[in-house]
Order: sequence, then C-alpha cells, then structure tokens
Amino acid sequence: MWSYFFIFTALYLVLLYVPGFIACRCLGFRFDLAFCVGPIVGIACYSMLFIGFGAIGFGSSLGVCFFAFFALTLALYAARRHFFGLDDFDGGVSLSSKQFIRIGLAYVAIALVLFFVLLYRRFQDPSFMIQGFDTLFHVNLVRSFFDSQNFSSLTASLYQCGLSPLSQSSGGFYPAAWHGLCALALSINPEELNVAANALNYVFASVVFPSGVFLLLTQLFKKNEGLSCYLTGAFICPCLYAFPWAMLLRGEQFPQFSSFSLLPLVVSVIIMAIDAKDRRSRLAFSIVSLFGCLSLVLLQTSSIFAAYVFAAAYLLHYIYDRNRVNNRQFAIGLVCVVMVALSLFWIICCNVPFLRSVVEFEWPSTTDVYGAAFDTALFSFSSNAPIEPLLAILFLIGLIDIVKNRKEIYLVLPWVFFAISYISSASSDGTLIKHILGGFWYTDPSRLGALVCIAAVPVLCVGANYIVCKLAKLIHWDYVCSLGVGLMLCIAVIMFGFPWLSGVSAASFNSALCADIDRQIGSNDAGIYSAKEKAFVNRVLEEVDDSSVIVNCPDDGSAFMYADDDANILYRRNYADEDNELAESKIIRHDLNNLATDQSVQLVVNKWNIRYVLLLSSPEGEGAFHTYKLDDWAGLQLIDEATEGFRLIDREGDMRLYEIVD
Repeated sequence: MWSYFFIFTALYLVLLYVPGFIACRCLGFRFDLAFCVGPIVGIACYSMLFIGFGAIGFGSSLGVCFFAFFALTLALYAARRHFFGLDDFDGGVSLSSKQFIRIGLAYVAIALVLFFVLLYRRFQDPSFMIQGFDTLFHVNLVRSFFDSQNFSSLTASLYQCGLSPLSQSSGGFYPAAWHGLCALALSINPEELNVAANALNYVFASVVFPSGVFLLLTQLFKKNEGLSCYLTGAFICPCLYAFPWAMLLRGEQFPQFSSFSLLPLVVSVIIMAIDAKDRRSRLAFSIVSLFGCLSLVLLQTSSIFAAYVFAAAYLLHYIYDRNRVNNRQFAIGLVCVVMVALSLFWIICCNVPFLRSVVEFEWPSTTDVYGAAFDTALFSFSSNAPIEPLLAILFLIGLIDIVKNRKEIYLVLPWVFFAISYISSASSDGTLIKHILGGFWYTDPSRLGALVCIAAVPVLCVGANYIVCKLAKLIHWDYVCSLGVGLMLCIAVIMFGFPWLSGVSAASFNSALCADIDRQIGSNDAGIYSAKEKAFVNRVLEEVDDSSVIVNCPDDGSAFMYADDDANILYRRNYADEDNELAESKIIRHDLNNLATDQSVQLVVNKWNIRYVLLLSSPEGEGAFHTYKLDDWAGLQLIDEATEGFRLIDREGDMRLYEIVD
C-alpha cells in the first residue's frame, strides 16, 4: 500500500502544480513564484471544470480534466503578450530566484520528512483513517463522486448513484474541491480511497502549507535585511501543534484543513495585488487572487473570511503607509473610515441568510476566560495539546520588538483578532461577540486555535530573527543566516527529538503528539468501525448478491462500507427524520421487523430490491456514533433469529447478517 501512497502523492503534486505553474507563467509570474502559487490556480480551475462538466452531464475523469486544464493554459498563453507583456513579475520578492528556490525547498523538505516520519509512517498502514462522524461524510462523498463521475460542488450528494432514501438525492451546494481532487486520483486505483485521501492531506500539510508560509513571509518582510527571518520560518512552521498536527489528527475536517493550508498562499498573492507597481502586474496578481479566493470558497467557504482578516490588516497598513508622509492626520482618519467600512461588511455577511445557520451555530465552551487566555499565550488549544513555552517566549520577544520599534504593527492585528475570537468562543456560550467574531468557523475553538497559530507565524519569525541578530552581534559572527538555522534546529530538536528518549514529560510536544497518534491507532480496534467489524464485513460481502440492497444502521460503522468496499448499502449516513427523507425509508427504519405481517413493508422491500439486513452493534448502540437512537432504528435492531421472514446467514458476537426470505 505504501507504493500507492507515494504514487498518489506524486500524482497530486503534478495535478496541483504543473498546470497551475504554466497558467501563472502565462500571466507573467516569475518562474519560481509561478510554481509556488500553482495550487491556487489549479484547485480553482479543477473545481470549475467539475462544475461545468456536471452541468452538461459530462463525466469527469483524470485524463479529461488534466488536458482540459492544459487547453485553458494555452488560451492564457495566447493572451499573455497582449495583456501582460513579456516581462516577469516578481511580486516584490527581494530574493533572487536561486535563493527563493533553495529556501523554499528547505521548507518543503523539513515538512515532508517530519510529517511522514512522525505521522503517516507511525500509522503503519497508509489506509488507516481516523473514524470521525464527519469523516464518514467526506469519504462517502468521495466514493459517490467517483461512482457517478460527477464531482460538482453544486450537486454534491452521497446518493449520486444507487438507491436513495431521500427525496432530493441530486444534492446541493457543498464546498467539495477536496473531495473532487481525491475522486480524480482514484482513477489510479478505485479500491484505495483512504490511501488517496491520506496522500492528499500529506501534500497539503508538507508542501502547500510550508511553501505558502514562506511566500507570505517574503511579502510581509520585504524591508527586512538578511535571510534569517525567512529561514526561521522553515522550523517554526511544523512546531505549532494546533495546526497542522491537531487538525490532521482530529480526522474530521479535511476540507477545512486543506483550505487553511492554502490560506497563506492566497494571502500572499492578495498582498502582491495590493502592492503592485503597475497596471499589468496588478491585473495578473488580481486574477490569481480571485482564483485563490475561489479555491478557498470551494475547499471550505469559511476560510475566505480568514483571508479577509489578513487582507484587511495589510490593506489598513498600506493605506496608512502611502498617506502618512504627506498628512499623518489624514492617513489616520482614512484608516479609521476604511476600518469602519470593513467592519460593516463583516457584520452584513454575518446576517446573510445562507450564512446565518453557520454563524449562529453554538459550539459549547470548553474553559473559562483565564483558561482560554492561558491556552492562547502558550499555544495549547485543546485538552490533548501540549503547552509550548519556547514558542511563547519567541512570540513575546517578537511582539515586544514590533511594538517597541513601531515596525509592521499590522503583523499583530490578525493574531489579535483570532486570539479574541478563540477566547470568546472557548469561554462563553450564547454571547454576541462569540458569534460575530468566530461564527464563520462554527464558534469552534479548535478551528480558531488553528487560525491563531497561522497568524502567529510572522510574529514568531520576528522574535526568532531578533534573537539570532542579537547573538550574532554578541559573538561577532557575520554569518547570521547560519546562526539562525542552528538556533531553529536546536528548537526543533528539543520539540521533535524527545519521543525517542526515555523519561520525557507527557506535556512535551512530541509526547503529546505520539500519545495522540497512539490513541487514534488504538481506536482502529475499538472504534466505530473496528478491525473485527471490517473482517466480518469482508467475509459476509462474499456471500451477498451485489445487485441487491443491504439495509444497515449507519451509526454502527456500517456506513463506512460504501467508501471502503463500494457496498450497495441503503444508509450511507444517518438521515433519520430529515425533512427530505422518503416515507418508504421511514417504514423500513421503524417496521422492517414486521415484514411478514405488514403489507406496506413488503411493498417497499420489493420495490427497492432489499434482500439483506446487516447489523454491527447491539440494540443498545454500544460503540455507535452519538446520533444513534434505538427508536429511529427499531425496525432493524429488533430483528433476531426468531423474526419471521428473516434467515440468519452469519453471526459473530453482536454482528449479524440476515437474508430476507419468502
């Protein structure tokens, strides 16, 4: 399976970077920048192709989508000379192409090694999937996409193929770019869905995110002399537990994770568009910025508001910096006016009808104000997360240096916004500020904690750079960059090197990381869909007729059968008592056990070609998802060997397979 993991990884790199690189080169981007921002254009274009093909009823496939993208790049190439000229746009990056490539490769190489060795290799099996409630939806949607060859975000549904218990199986809008990319790669091997999903997350974590952070630092520190500020980011990036590690280990937020990984790249290009010196370069950067915003919307819509916060902070800085030389009072007044306008737009978005359900979602508080403030100060955003005093010290030094010297104050603004959002969401219930600031992220402390970490990276780099420069001056060392790499390497070794030593405190970064991973691996044998249940399912699937429908209780883990085995199960998620659930489905859920005596049940069974009933847990629902209620599934769970009309085919403990007989 590891061979497929690496094949999928290589395929995603080609899909995300090669066509996007060509498109950005056509728009006039410098060679190295074009490659770095390639995923911004790639994800948006693939998503639009998925939507277009879905609208005309044309199936999406790996070859068709890839070559259609190339056709679009050829059209861009034809337009380049007229609209963008032949000069390369450097985006204000002060580094030469050679320096940019070398440092960028350092970011990616460090992340590739760390995430593979400390995370994926530790899983031992690349098909291992953390079984969260939302994970079930994500993997089943990928399977539904692949089976139907319709990857459109406008018609996303778990029932694009096969029998549906819902009246509107055609679906509706859902940000499904991650799912579409995963389904696209399944053309290599349709049976390795979990491996493909893990490989895609690996690419986002170890390539897209670190390269995006590097590009963002080159935009934020254009006036910074020396390379040490850029180099320190390569080691700081993977040292933040809340993102990417904790979000990956949570296992339920793949689209959110991928959009957060893309966020630094999108913000970088938006800054390029704001800072552009001429009309042609501004047009090119603005086009790619729009692609970036579209990519965020179609990966996970809420991430566009995170980009809005970062872009707003830089825009305020840009307005003040351009006007303060001529009239400082005017510059301050203009900044205040723009800030009010930006805030009003934010409030308007909070009240837009189609976003209101997200903004008003109430995530329960997890601590009090002091606990949330402590978590924020020490970068510990969950009960399983370690405290990170080294990063806290670096952040404090960077914050003091920024405030004391009044340089790049705007760097702190996104962190302040997300820190307040996290504290209000983690420590309060039902408050207005909780929903206004954190509502776009479901007031979820873990998502807001991830954004706090992303926003803290520039300040952490300032702090690390300050220490490096002071040490270099103290020891009269001219090689500041080498000293910076050495210092950050020491910090990384302290944080990542300890799990192989004995007697380490459980509060250390890597002890927490390893404990979290071990807990998830352990759940494979005792989780919702355990290894024992998988073995039972594999055995009974050999005995069933593929054309007949299997009725199941999705909350007992059997819904994973669709993603893992492409099994013909009726319930791919718990849709009990949904507004659009068919009456026939309710009859099956409540009265299937009365098959022998109830004519309405018999009619549904014959109409839907139902022949088997699969149950993986006891009627009490031990080991099932939190949405399980016996009353919702009494028609299935009350079936036993004595129930007339059913024959027991196989049984192991609470796991049972029945066949419907005349």
